[in-house]
Amino acid sequence: MSKVAIAVVVLGLLASACFAQSATQNVSINVSEINTIAANGAASFAITVPVVPGDAPVITPTQTATLAYTSILPSTGGARKINAMITTNVPDGLQLGAVVSGVTGTGTVGTAAKGGLLNTSTAVDLVTGIGSCYTNAPTLTYSLGIIPTTGIALVKATATPATAVVTYTMTAAQ
Repeated sequence: MSKVAIAVVVLGLLASACFAQSATQNVSINVSEINTIAANGAASFAITVPVVPGDAPVITPTQTATLAYTSILPSTGGARKINAMITTNVPDGLQLGAVVSGVTGTGTVGTAAKGGLLNTSTAVDLVTGIGSCYTNAPTLTYSLGIIPTTGIALVKATATPATAVVTYTMTAAQ
């Protein structure tokens, strides 16, 4: 390559560098705290005649639904939990339980807690240690049973199905 050609290339590069320009722009990003939960699906139980007279009544096996949630923690951090309680009583002599399993998703989805029997006075923890995340709809499993020993004496037929309202709460970050 000749000296003239090299000089032309160098002058061309210098000329383009002299004419390069740049600009800046501020971009505003607002991240809101998010705390949302949904129970999806339906659970329905029935108590029916036993196969053999003298045996306990037959209760529909466990029922499943899903419990989806999304969380963005506040700037102060902390962790959330999901708990459940019954806001209306189940029929006398019966007990309703709930447990969550298969807690998966993206972020800090938390850990399934023990769950347990639901009542109207104390909330039962279902998921603890929730951070900023979204889930793949963990399984929510309900179980219905007759209260051991004395419950059967309290169970009465209903003219229409009784509805137990279960309220799920995702707590504020603590």
